[in-house]
Amino acid sequence: MLTPADAALAARDPELSALTLLLDPAALAAWLTQRSGLVGTVHAAYARYKPGTSCVLGFELVTPHGVEQCVARAYTAESAPKLHKAVRGAPAGSLIADDVDHRLLVSTALADRHLPGIAVMADPSRRARFLSRASSDPDPALRTLRYNPERRWVAVARPATGPSVVVRAVRRSQVGLVADHYRTLQRVRTRTPRLLAAAPRRGLVAVEWVDGSTVDDHDGFHRMGTALARLHADTAPRLHLGTRHDHGVAVRAAGRQLAYLLPDLDAEVMRFADLLSERMTRLAPVLCPAHGDFSADQVVVDRAGEVVLIDLDSARLADPAADLASATAAVVQSGVAAGDDLVAALYDGYADAGRLPSRERLAVYGAAHLMRRAGEGFRRRRPDWEEQARRMFDRAEGTLAAARHGGVLR
Repeated sequence: MLTPADAALAARDPELSALTLLLDPAALAAWLTQRSGLVGTVHAAYARYKPGTSCVLGFELVTPHGVEQCVARAYTAESAPKLHKAVRGAPAGSLIADDVDHRLLVSTALADRHLPGIAVMADPSRRARFLSRASSDPDPALRTLRYNPERRWVAVARPATGPSVVVRAVRRSQVGLVADHYRTLQRVRTRTPRLLAAAPRRGLVAVEWVDGSTVDDHDGFHRMGTALARLHADTAPRLHLGTRHDHGVAVRAAGRQLAYLLPDLDAEVMRFADLLSERMTRLAPVLCPAHGDFSADQVVVDRAGEVVLIDLDSARLADPAADLASATAAVVQSGVAAGDDLVAALYDGYADAGRLPSRERLAVYGAAHLMRRAGEGFRRRRPDWEEQARRMFDRAEGTLAAARHGGVLR
C-alpha cells in the first residue's frame, strides 16, 4: 500500500503511469506474479526519479529459489523509446516482465547495459579470468553489498581459502578514474584498501576487503576525525579536481529534487539552494586530498585497531570542509539520538591532528551536504522519507543561520 507521501507524489506525475507500482513493493510483487508467474517479495533498495520523465528502481526479488537483483524502469510516453531500446539490448533471459501500455519494464541486473561488469561476474569463465588477478579462488561465493542501477554494483567475493575481495562494477568510462583513486591514495599515510585489479573493457575494479568493525561510538568518531585530518594534511596531486562550481551544481540539482518532493516548500527550497550555491562561489579555493563521500559507513577499524577509509570512488582534491560536512549530514540523516555528541567527537578528533576549517566554510558546506542528503530517504525508499526531508532542510537552514549569528555549527 502506498504511503500518503508516495501517493501524493504519484498523483502529481500522472504521465508516469507506472510510478504507483514502483513506489508500492506489494503492488509491484503482485504485478510481477500476474505478468511472469514469479511469486516473491520485493525489497526496494534504490530509486532514481526524474519527474515527468522516468523512474528507475533497484530492488531485491526474494523467491523460494533465492534472491535476485532486479531493476524496474518506468517511462512517460515521451520517453518510451528508452524502454524499447532497453528491451532490444537486454541479454537473453534477463527480461522478467513488461507492460507496453504503461511503459514499464522489469529485468534482472544483467540487463544493466551501463554496468557490463555485472554480466561478466555472472559468467563463470569470464568471472574466473578477472578474479585470477585478485584472488586464488576462481569461483568464490559472491554477495551483493549495494546496487544502484546504472551507477554502480558492489559485491564481496569470498573464496574458500584466502582473503576476500571487493568487486565494483562501474561504467567503463569511470574504471580508469576509480583505479587511479585507489593507486594514488596508497601513497598517503591514512590507510586505504589496495587496488588488486582493474579491467576498463569489462567495467570492473577489484580492491582489498578490509576485515574489521564499523564506527558507531564516541571513540570511533574521534579516531575517524583524526584519520580524516591526516588524509587532508597529505598530498595526492593525481586526484581528480573537485571545485566549488561542482558543489554548486550538485546543490541546485538537489534543490530541484527536494522542491518536487516537498511542493509546499518549493520556492523556499530553490531560494536557499541558489543562496548556498552563490555563497560557495565566494569562498577562496582550498584543496587537499578528500574522500568525497565521507561518513561512518566509509570507515572500518581493522583487526589491528587501525582506521581504514574505504569506498574511494568519489575521492578528489577538494575543500576539507566538504568531507566533515558530508559525515555530519550522514549523522543527521540517521536520526541517531546521540548524533550531536558523535559529530562533536568527529570534530575534536580532527582538531587533534589538524586545523579545523573556518566557521564559514563549515557552515556553507554543512548546509550544502544536508541539502544534498535531504532526498536520500526517498532514494533509499524509507517510508518516512517526507519527514526526514523536512528535518534535513530545516537543519540546513539552521546551520547557515547559526554561522551568521555566531552560533554553534556542530
